[in-house]
Amino acid sequence: MSLGQQIYDAATKRIEGIDQLRQQISSASDAKDIADLQARIQAESAFLQTDLLRMQGLQMVQQAQAQVEDQRKAEDWRKRIDTMNTALSQ
Repeated sequence: MSLGQQIYDAATKRIEGIDQLRQQISSASDAKDIADLQARIQAESAFLQTDLLRMQGLQMVQQAQAQVEDQRKAEDWRKRIDTMNTALSQ
């Protein structure tokens, strides 16, 4: 499984967990339980934000790698053209 898929799966589980915590708030018996659940929701939301930042970072790395590969291919192509031009002009 790719790193991106792992991060996506973790984020999906966090979202599901946050939804469950929100549902538990409606059945909480007192203010302390509600406050505890809200604190857990905030913590899970922070972890979710971190997961999203990781996915964005991974996407940026992949885009940069693709650009480097495209540039390398273009340089190789130019070298081939230069080699052919040199051979033809001799």
